[in-house]
Amino acid sequence: MIAKADTGEDAMSSLRHSSAYAGLISELRGLQDAVVAPGCCTETLLDVAKVMAELTARLGKPSEPDDIWRRILDPLPSRGRAMCPPLMISELTADFVAGTVVFGHHFLGRNGAAHGGAVAMLFDELFGGLINRMDGFRARTAFLHIDYKRITPIGSQLKAEASIRWQAGRKYFVCGQITCGDDICASAEALFIALKSGQI
Repeated sequence: MIAKADTGEDAMSSLRHSSAYAGLISELRGLQDAVVAPGCCTETLLDVAKVMAELTARLGKPSEPDDIWRRILDPLPSRGRAMCPPLMISELTADFVAGTVVFGHHFLGRNGAAHGGAVAMLFDELFGGLINRMDGFRARTAFLHIDYKRITPIGSQLKAEASIRWQAGRKYFVCGQITCGDDICASAEALFIALKSGQI
């Protein structure tokens, strides 16, 4: 059973916990892909569902989400959010972010293309990670506009990048794109609004 992290852990204990959690998220992503089109009989599906229910019970009641996000999720692809395509950040500056992502079968729309909603989720994660990079800083998505240029393929390593184009007061305007080789799969622009003190 996975032990819950304590805020008083030393650096090595925190690293061990992060590694354990990273392994858990990796296996969960594999399970999500397998569940899309399982190649097994009904009896096996029932058995797997029972095991999943047992595992859910073993993990226990969820901790406070923001506390988890602060402590252990930043180093993981898409901050450990298994419902989001696994974005691995490779470059991050004050106004630019770039990384790679592979959309697994869990995100399949049709005919080998990633679901449009999954593409939108990736952009929101990419943009939000850039805007909210500072400790204690929080901003919300005001709008997100996406142009789908061509299909975003499943199972291929893609590049995702974004940059802050301008900032005025609490408003941040961000643009970005997802590419497969030299082809632009989708481009997007978004407006984020920084929260005032006390806002959630």
